[in-house]
Amino acid sequence: MNLREIIIAVRSKIEYVTASAKPHKEDIINGSDIFNADFEVLICDYVDAINEVKTLKSYRKKQIIIYLAMGYTQDEIADKLHILQSNVSRHISWLKRFFE
Repeated sequence: MNLREIIIAVRSKIEYVTASAKPHKEDIINGSDIFNADFEVLICDYVDAINEVKTLKSYRKKQIIIYLAMGYTQDEIADKLHILQSNVSRHISWLKRFFE
């Protein structure tokens, strides 16, 4: 997986967890099966992404991937991690090369 695929997989998992935190009335009434094929693909992609991220030794790089998946900009990530934006950019460039 490349960095973009990893970010998309993690973001999809975050969005799914956020959306499914409260069951929808329609799902309860209709007895919808939450565990459908889309859910299975989402989980498989997420597991693949996490396995890729586990190969990293740098906790900082793992943090940056999560913040990117959450939609933070480089400036926002820099503020969160108390580092310069140029350092965030350097980490992202390294991650792109590492995962390609």
